Amino acid sequence: MICKVFKSCSREVLNWITKQQSVNEESISDWLLYKLSDLEPKINYLGFNRFEEAATTGADYELWVIGLPVYYRFRIQAKRLRMGYDHYSSIAYSNRYGLQIDKLIKDANTLNYIPLYAFYNEEKQVSRCQGKVDDEGVYLAMARELYNAVLLKPKTFIDTAFLIGKSLPISCWFCCPLINKIPGGGFLPFLNNYFNQSDYSEQGQYKVLPQEISNLIQKFRSDNQQFIWDFQFDQDYKDLKGIIVIDIEN
Repeated sequence: MICKVFKSCSREVLNWITKQQSVNEESISDWLLYKLSDLEPKINYLGFNRFEEAATTGADYELWVIGLPVYYRFRIQAKRLRMGYDHYSSIAYSNRYGLQIDKLIKDANTLNYIPLYAFYNEEKQVSRCQGKVDDEGVYLAMARELYNAVLLKPKTFIDTAFLIGKSLPISCWFCCPLINKIPGGGFLPFLNNYFNQSDYSEQGQYKVLPQEISNLIQKFRSDNQQFIWDFQFDQDYKDLKGIIVIDIEN
């Protein structure tokens, strides 16, 4: 079951980073995406053979959720939180192309996806989860909200409590009754309930999948993935580490 797999993997991330303080977000992301796809046939991950410094997207990987009334597209930038650290520089991170979060959000408007941050966290802090989940290590937050709360305000100390307070445990995104049990379903009731922002009414939604994503899903479903690694994507994907597909429909 997808919900249980996300809970299990998120708890393992918590256990891992608690015991191994030196582990970074790249290692966690690689393990998490592999393990999710290894444990659940309805979750498939295609890792790209190359990774360039993010010049366009500001994201690490792309997530598709299919099988709801509409398809949802997300892009996610991962950050490792550390106890006692000031995380302002992580949110305000920039390279020669500019602010990472700015690129993530601007590209979201062009390519139609919902931009998220994934936080790998070991501290027990209060999140937005109404179920009071505090035994997981992976949390998701809206990039736009973080931008408004951090970069549009005077510079201040950004601790873990601040970021987790704007996040939800990753399992909530796939276990919450609002997603599948409300007539009409989908992520919209979930997003409106937890993030209270009307601009998600159409953001990241697709009634028809882009052809290359549809082709990729068919290859996943064919159980013959030997040729997937040479699958060609256009320039919109050149900065990503990979694509993960949650196939609720299958």
